[in-house]
Amino acid sequence: MVNLKEVSIPGFGFPRKPICDTLLQTYSKGETEIHMVKLSKSRLTRLNEYLSDYVPDKLPGCSLLINQSGEEVFYTQLGYADLETKKELQRDTIFRIFSMTKAPVCIGAMILFEKGLIHLDDPVEKFIPEWKNLRVYVSGTRDNMITSEPERAMLVRDLMTHTSGLTYGFSDTTPVNELYDEKLWSNSANSAMNSQNAVDTLATIPLLYSPGGFWNYSVAIDVLGIIIERVTEQSLATFLESSLFAPLGMLDTGFKVEAKDRNRFASCYMFREDETGFDLADAAEGSKYLSEPAFYSGGGGAVSTIDDYMKFLSLISGNGASGSVRILGPRTVDLILSNQFEDGVDIEVYQKTDTGFPFSSGIGHCLGGAVNIDPLKALSPVSARGEYFWFGAAFTLFWYDPEEDVSVVFMSQMLNYFRNYDGINIMRDIRTIIGTSLT
Repeated sequence: MVNLKEVSIPGFGFPRKPICDTLLQTYSKGETEIHMVKLSKSRLTRLNEYLSDYVPDKLPGCSLLINQSGEEVFYTQLGYADLETKKELQRDTIFRIFSMTKAPVCIGAMILFEKGLIHLDDPVEKFIPEWKNLRVYVSGTRDNMITSEPERAMLVRDLMTHTSGLTYGFSDTTPVNELYDEKLWSNSANSAMNSQNAVDTLATIPLLYSPGGFWNYSVAIDVLGIIIERVTEQSLATFLESSLFAPLGMLDTGFKVEAKDRNRFASCYMFREDETGFDLADAAEGSKYLSEPAFYSGGGGAVSTIDDYMKFLSLISGNGASGSVRILGPRTVDLILSNQFEDGVDIEVYQKTDTGFPFSSGIGHCLGGAVNIDPLKALSPVSARGEYFWFGAAFTLFWYDPEEDVSVVFMSQMLNYFRNYDGINIMRDIRTIIGTSLT
């Protein structure tokens, strides 16, 4: 029996997984029993048949890895890393992970948090004094904006929960978003932009909302990466390599593809809006990821492999340690996985406009990812309360279920697929098949 008060996550009131060595155990203390439920390997084979209906006609290729209690229980790979050359996808294929970069960057910030170098309630202007006079957009055109003072200062916590008032160019149609599209690193015309250029440019663009007012998906984790650089006096790439990637053995994760690994790099495709198929968006040969970037995008610039990213999740499932390597303390991991919104509300309540974010109802935001706070409201009864997850623009996804100690990484390279019915359907069906394989 486990005393829930001893192992609950602040803000949830449900147990984190007890540390165990086997896939199925019963724990007794007091009056409550917690059962670890084993995944059925035979039932998981249904995933192969399901994904085969999409690959390669609707999805060039994909791979899926599932671990439970630190042991691999399922892996599959289907289709191609490059359609033009018919290069088959392999287990060591290197993928663009886009926004799945955010979670490791936030873990990096929490490493500095444990050292007392960053506090969650630190004003961002403490590290970026160029932002002391930020304004908030009220109305008007891009050439004649009416602005006001923020209701309060932007905090580090706001960056990690997307409540900073920052935005993305694609997330709305306001004059502020237009300026993001024109002036920031997402525009190929600004490929030479570095961290200081980014700070200076963002200082000239008003916030879309006052900090703390609304959830709005944004460049906030890119800004967090800049703070990490200023605190450590290192590039974000160097800091993450020495503090996180190398200790965890994530040898294929970083912000560029090394010359020796180029043959393992996948091409990236773009889903056609008319739903007739897909086009090549970024060929492996000649990709910008083969060169050192001017700006290390903490919000979406990394590459990784499916096994490397599972090593990252092992840090979360191991309460801050992976094997003999401890990166964070268990209480810090509990804090990271806690819903940060007041009164336990979800993203649906906190977002002001429909930004196309595919998960919002019943989903809260923790420090660097989403967390399931109400599976029924989220229309995902096979998911666990407390499930931690995020995804990447090229149709990649990870999640960690603390109740059953299940970690999942899904990799593919298809832009815009999350906005397509097939994309959302695939994610939901994979979750359902895995959830119903717990026996």
